[in-house]
Amino acid sequence: MAVPVPRLTQRLLSLLVSLLFWAMTAAYAVGFSLIALRQYDTFVPHALDLGNMTQAFWNTVHGHPFKFQNMRAHVGIEAFGTDTRLSFHVEPLIPFLSIVYFFYQHVQTLLVMQTVAIATGAIPARLLARRHLANPLAELVFPLAYLLFPALEAANLYEFHPVAFAAPLLLWAFYFADGRRFTLFAICAIAAMGTKEEIGLLVALTGVWIAVRHGERQLGAIIGVLGVAWTFIALKQVVPHFNLGDSSYWGRYIDPSYLKGQVITQNDVIHFWLHQPKMVFDNVTDEAKRSYLHRLFYPAGYLALLSPLTLLAAVPGLALILLSYEPHMYGGLAHYSAELVPVVIVSSILGAEWVGAVVARYARLPIVWVTTAICLYVLVASVANQRVNGFTPMAQDYSFPPITAHDRLLDTALAMIPPGASVSAQDNLNAHLSDREQIYLYPDRDFDRVQYVIIDATEPVGSVLRPCDLTVQIQGNAEACDIAYGAAKTPAHYSVTNHNALLLNGKYTIKFAQDGILLLQRYHKGMQLNTTLPPAFWTFMEPPASDVPSGGPIARFGNYLELVGYKVDRAERSNLRNPDVLLTTWWRVLKPMPLPTRLVHYLTDSTGALRVFWDDEQATDWRTLDQWVPGKTYKVQSFQLTVTTNTSGKIGVDLGLTTGNQGYDSHHTDVSQDQPVTLLPGHGDSLVVGNGKILQVVGIQARL
Repeated sequence: MAVPVPRLTQRLLSLLVSLLFWAMTAAYAVGFSLIALRQYDTFVPHALDLGNMTQAFWNTVHGHPFKFQNMRAHVGIEAFGTDTRLSFHVEPLIPFLSIVYFFYQHVQTLLVMQTVAIATGAIPARLLARRHLANPLAELVFPLAYLLFPALEAANLYEFHPVAFAAPLLLWAFYFADGRRFTLFAICAIAAMGTKEEIGLLVALTGVWIAVRHGERQLGAIIGVLGVAWTFIALKQVVPHFNLGDSSYWGRYIDPSYLKGQVITQNDVIHFWLHQPKMVFDNVTDEAKRSYLHRLFYPAGYLALLSPLTLLAAVPGLALILLSYEPHMYGGLAHYSAELVPVVIVSSILGAEWVGAVVARYARLPIVWVTTAICLYVLVASVANQRVNGFTPMAQDYSFPPITAHDRLLDTALAMIPPGASVSAQDNLNAHLSDREQIYLYPDRDFDRVQYVIIDATEPVGSVLRPCDLTVQIQGNAEACDIAYGAAKTPAHYSVTNHNALLLNGKYTIKFAQDGILLLQRYHKGMQLNTTLPPAFWTFMEPPASDVPSGGPIARFGNYLELVGYKVDRAERSNLRNPDVLLTTWWRVLKPMPLPTRLVHYLTDSTGALRVFWDDEQATDWRTLDQWVPGKTYKVQSFQLTVTTNTSGKIGVDLGLTTGNQGYDSHHTDVSQDQPVTLLPGHGDSLVVGNGKILQVVGIQARL
């Protein structure tokens, strides 16, 4: 008997939808795995979090769950001084994920596993769209909106975090709850709560959704109580028990100018909220937070707002982000929105169902026409938003990070470190060495255990020390560092300090030194002791002639320096510790510089207000300006010009020379929240910062 044409057409259409669905899901899994692995290959990740995550997984499969060692050093970040992931977050899903890691104990396993898990969230998104919209186009559009969600893509590329697994798990939880399959809902909800402590609150509000939407009041109440209890126990019992460090996350919820310089506690935050309500209100409603909300709801065309009961589950996560003063949280470029994406997607599907029924009823149109129009609207919104804010090749600013000659030299140096050897590694190198028991974050270096120390002089080293102190620890020259900061000490002090430097104390020998990369091996009898940095080490700041811009000087700084070229790179990445503005400058030395003198770099907004000020760079740390040789050309890269705003427009990237001591506390912070800064009247050619004065200013314009 012949199959009716409509039924055959329906089957062909279903097959086509399935093929397209699995193709785009696979494309996401493969594509973002490649991007994540390339970021790893180009040394984008950090010790926090990929480094300590990898070591926590490595230790878990070797019998020490959640343990790591690379957060012992006081590096000026939250929860340092601890040795377990439980001091940061409560993530009991890690031992289960470690089963996969066990078969290939390398960081790449985590990156690919995270990407594939996120991709699977498209499946429940498709099933929910099929159930509520009964439109083949919806089975493609809403999963695509999920996969193209910039906040989800950012979470995928922001190193590795178990909370990224909450996105697919929560979508499955909603799908099963919506179908009244509550046992499967419970499994997915419990697993989602195992990704991070605050997910318990989201699950608790899902219980409200179940109680109201499905009439399961008793079940909803049980879910609510258990979810809140989980979060309470995790935050009030587990984290405080394991967090033996010197700071916490409470500092994110108080204005940086309020109780400045103190370790912020829960009581401080409550006091601030109660006594400074206007500051809290201004923070929650400022332009950056409004921009964040737009980025969150626009990928699905704001349809989520039409299902407020479902969207209620996002309130705890939204509150954590909107109340925060931490740009990583509200910038939309990290993992903090991962738990909100599934709520927005489910709310959007249910919102589309509601508005479709209303429009079809009152406009007297076939429901399929209306849902098709809604799907096309969501498709346009999702693709348009991806173009502006996404991380795929569709994005206007997309770039696949190239592997540079410097990256290849880093790989060469890392290959010289035996597996299992104890290492103290710099921040950008830490994740590449964390699949071992003994890995430390430089400058933490246990001399009784550390066999290798590896440094990359081209990258910043987070520390509560003055940045130039880090180079003092390696090559001495402590006096020049102190003079630059106006803190000269006695000759006896410098004798002791320089003697303890890694290249002067006789405990380490140079194993590899090229282009700013320095690998030191612990010295033992029978080895050749080599402590002199070769010329090849200095190429990172003494470039070959082919790397120097041609043409005449752009500006002259007195009779000392000529600015012979510059380059401004602007990149908004999924990891804000990478530069928003990377300024590279080339300088020709005319005559020796007087002391104390430093290069300064700063950003001004469209109003001329100074926003970021930085006066310490890797190149000028390793060789202070007084050590620059007349006749040579030096290259300086500024990595710390991070723009903490979501606004667009132009930004002034300026540089100059400064004399006098400006004080360490103000050299790397947002000056709008630090010491008063005054732009002197006239032609803008001088600037006062603290008690220092910029001698000359060169202005450069860059797109923000």
